[in-house]
Amino acid sequence: MTPDTPIRLEYERPPLVEQAISVSFERLPGFSIVDYGLFWSEVASEFPTVATLPPLETAVEHFDAMQLQVAQFQLFDPTPLPRAMFSNIGGELVQLQPDRFGFNWAKKDGASYPRSEPVMKRFEELFGRFISFAGRREIGDLRLSQCELTNVNILPVAEFGSDFSEIGEALNVDPLDLGVPFLKAETYIRNRQHRIVDADGAPLGRLHTSIAPVFSNQDGSKAFKLEFTARSAPNIGNFDAARRFFAVARNAVNGAFRGTTTKRMRDAWGENDG
Repeated sequence: MTPDTPIRLEYERPPLVEQAISVSFERLPGFSIVDYGLFWSEVASEFPTVATLPPLETAVEHFDAMQLQVAQFQLFDPTPLPRAMFSNIGGELVQLQPDRFGFNWAKKDGASYPRSEPVMKRFEELFGRFISFAGRREIGDLRLSQCELTNVNILPVAEFGSDFSEIGEALNVDPLDLGVPFLKAETYIRNRQHRIVDADGAPLGRLHTSIAPVFSNQDGSKAFKLEFTARSAPNIGNFDAARRFFAVARNAVNGAFRGTTTKRMRDAWGENDG
């Protein structure tokens, strides 16, 4: 099996609640505060709600053997412009800043996940519109550096047990029981990372996995948040290369999801292994 070998998973009731797709690029030198409004005017009919937050820092993956294998964060602009967010009631969100473009799908009101292909197609369509906008505005050439794909899953504890300590019923994790009678298992938090390598072992990117206990902001019920982020090496260069990595990222996330979850839960979600 290679990174290009398709790993397709299908569930009748997937636990996926959010998918985020983004590309990072060299800061557009001509991008100014007015460009947020000008671009929004082109998508306002589809994304009527506008908000701003501080910009996201760029996490850069390094693979030098002499460096710690963690993502490094870089923010070069001492007076950065904000991050603009354009959203709609359908759970779609566009995030824009001078060095980053992203698209998120979030589950709303019980709506089903539209599957990865339509979400990726929507991202490509919206990013293509931004590329055209940047060209017309002559604010700089888009030189891509990295891209990333994130899937966020929520696993309610009630679906497999009654407490966090029963995580082993839902996820393949190391045992919480230490064999000491007066040490009672409570919960589980873990971060993992794996290199994504080609057939020759050269790094294409990195997959980050996060498992953490959470509480519902609606009824306070317990759940685990299972998050996967596949991020490319900082050498993407152009959108064709980004497309190729996104295909690899989807395989990495799907394979990691299947390897992390138990068959009991996958059966409960109505798995159809395609």
